[in-house]
Amino acid sequence: MKIIDGKIGGKIPVQDFQEIRKASVHNTNGDSMTLGKYTPTVDDSMYFDLGSKWSEIQGKYKLTDNEMFEYFNVPALSDAVKSGKVIRFSHKPDLKEYEASYLAKEWKYLQNEYGFDELTLEGDVWIASK
Repeated sequence: MKIIDGKIGGKIPVQDFQEIRKASVHNTNGDSMTLGKYTPTVDDSMYFDLGSKWSEIQGKYKLTDNEMFEYFNVPALSDAVKSGKVIRFSHKPDLKEYEASYLAKEWKYLQNEYGFDELTLEGDVWIASK
């Protein structure tokens, strides 16, 4: 990410960004990352969630939806892939009903950047693989 005048993208002070990133990723020691509408009932999967802070952060730093995705979702996805976590989706991200969602954007990012190309239903989640 580009740092301009001590700010990520010229908008978020680096220290603020680091604090937001740390607060947005949960269960980092899990062996998988679950994307989508995930209710953490057990601490076995990492997940990304800014909750009600999403809009507050977006407004405070005047970020577009794409910037929010690039600054927060992308690093969480990249960290998960690089650390060898299994990528799980709570819903099949390539369905028409999700085509305009962050879920679909996350799937497309994983496909384009890391070569994921398959989704397999295992239990109640979809597992991404190459």
